[in-house]
Amino acid sequence: MSDPDRTELEKRLREHPLVAARLRHERDAQAAEAAVRECIYGDPIPISSWLRSSTYQQVKLAFSQITGNGNRPVELPVGIGDGPSQQRFIQTHKVFLLEHPALYALLKKVSLRTLVVPPQEERCV
Repeated sequence: MSDPDRTELEKRLREHPLVAARLRHERDAQAAEAAVRECIYGDPIPISSWLRSSTYQQVKLAFSQITGNGNRPVELPVGIGDGPSQQRFIQTHKVFLLEHPALYALLKKVSLRTLVVPPQEERCV
């Protein structure tokens, strides 16, 4: 990716509603800044707890919305119960949570669809 493209992508990411609010928030600003730099430049996140934060998840979600990147790694959800319960749930069900988007897409494709009504002469009564 060329530097002008990166600059434009970074600008769009910083202006995204999910990211802009995090960058303005005093407690979340450093984690949001690190997540933006990871998305745009591949810089590693310096504090491992930031990788589990909702700020990190929101920046990654915004980045995927902007880029439409279908090849991105599956992200684990954030927001199940209180903090410790959430972490236990995610660790206990990590394999399922990583596979859930693909399973749901398959479910929609196979089961959640509208069937065409056959012509009258093909119907069994």
